[in-house]
Amino acid sequence: MTQPLNLSLLTEEEALFLRRLGDMADTAREKGTVRFTEFLTERLAHIAAEYIRQSSVENAALYGGYEDAARKMCGFFTDFEKPAHGAFPIAGITVAYPGDIKLSHRDFLGTLLGLGIKRGTVGDILAEDGRCAVFVTEVVSPVIMQELVTVGGAAVSCSRGIDTSALPQPRFKDISGTVGSLRMDSLVRLLTGYAREKSAAMIRSGLVKRNDNTVLSVSEGFGAGDTISVRGFGKYIIDGTGGPTKKGRLTVRARKYI
Repeated sequence: MTQPLNLSLLTEEEALFLRRLGDMADTAREKGTVRFTEFLTERLAHIAAEYIRQSSVENAALYGGYEDAARKMCGFFTDFEKPAHGAFPIAGITVAYPGDIKLSHRDFLGTLLGLGIKRGTVGDILAEDGRCAVFVTEVVSPVIMQELVTVGGAAVSCSRGIDTSALPQPRFKDISGTVGSLRMDSLVRLLTGYAREKSAAMIRSGLVKRNDNTVLSVSEGFGAGDTISVRGFGKYIIDGTGGPTKKGRLTVRARKYI
């Protein structure tokens, strides 16, 4: 669930990113040079979208290779050209492998990083049985086409291009249970199976994100529509909450990306 951002309340690292966006916008406008960021996290993409909106920047757009991409580039175009998806330096690669072998997003990302490719050059990775769609920057696509031959011990073959009309759909595992309260430590306990004290420690260590924002308090709330990430456990969508039960607990329905 995307919420408006107060751009004056960013972390130091995010504020630095915001200033870099301003520099890129100025370069595109004053020097007539199109500028693109790397693939951004959902949080940074949100910041970029808010910067464009709040600063009324013209001829700027975000795109990740297909509609509804999670990881996107931000592009700043000149005064003489309108943003076009085809202008973004994004390459799509289809990776094929035996359908009886189960490979995940983590398998592909780990292998790509093992090739020496930086995380910012890799966009969305959409895996399903026998096929994976990988969006990357144009500059690293030749490396992947030549060197990506195995993933998770399975032989794979790469072909340039992706049929975006038939992209693999995300797969989920349904999760349901009860919590003592709509607090983040209670939710993390449900999602991980850890004791509440260990769940709280994970939050305090910065291992939990809500809507791509690092959670800073164990008592932070959550609700339907929130996306929760727990490092080492995965990413979840909260579908709804209800209750209380006869024992006074609250029900939670969620889905885990698999």
